[in-house]
Amino acid sequence: MEAQESKMLVIGAGLPRTGTKSMKAALEKLLGGKCYHMEEYMFHGSMEDTKHMRKGMAGEATVEDWRDFFDKKEYRACVDYPTSYFYKVRIKHLLCVRKY
Repeated sequence: MEAQESKMLVIGAGLPRTGTKSMKAALEKLLGGKCYHMEEYMFHGSMEDTKHMRKGMAGEATVEDWRDFFDKKEYRACVDYPTSYFYKVRIKHLLCVRKY
């Protein structure tokens, strides 16, 4: 059986307050799908989300775990915390910065 390519394409590596809400809107248009944002986690997150984020924080989530987590929910990208913390999981990442 051939491995299926992940639907997840981009992790926004920028910190909160660096235009992540605008980046979310842009990525949804460019990629033609949903983008996971902190608001998704805060207002629509499930216990599964919390368990997965804890697993990630403990360093126990593999690249495949991340891809499965987002693919199951049909996300094409993610931005803002907590997902920006995990930009090193070898999915393409985009860095948003803000000059203060």
